[in-house]
Amino acid sequence: MAPVYLKHGGVWLRIKEVYSVYTSSKRRKKSRTTSSQQSLVAEMVEKPETNGLRYVESMIISSSKISRFIARLHLAAPRVVAVVEPYGDDYIVKFYGKTKQDALEAKKLGERIARELQVRGSTVEEEEEAEAEEVEEE
Repeated sequence: MAPVYLKHGGVWLRIKEVYSVYTSSKRRKKSRTTSSQQSLVAEMVEKPETNGLRYVESMIISSSKISRFIARLHLAAPRVVAVVEPYGDDYIVKFYGKTKQDALEAKKLGERIARELQVRGSTVEEEEEAEAEEVEEE
């Protein structure tokens, strides 16, 4: 997995692991498990290691989706280094790659993850309307 760095409160953190906590319902006697939000494990570092990575691509992510975005990006394992920094009320994600193509591929992956997070956050009615429009176009 490629390293993902996050600047939080003036300190650089390197994401080491992403995990989910599963809980079982105690009210119901059925053995049904539910998953909570993914949690991140990070270590403090001096600064991001971008040695020899010349090419950079950037994108902006909403602060409300940044932790899920980082978790998904870390698990996707691109061949680049991702650096996440505060940018006003949002965050800016910089993808560093050895080649321009690596950086562009990582940015496309980041954009795809961001789109998936946007769809997850939309309401059921919006998704049904989008599906109805697709059917009408066919």
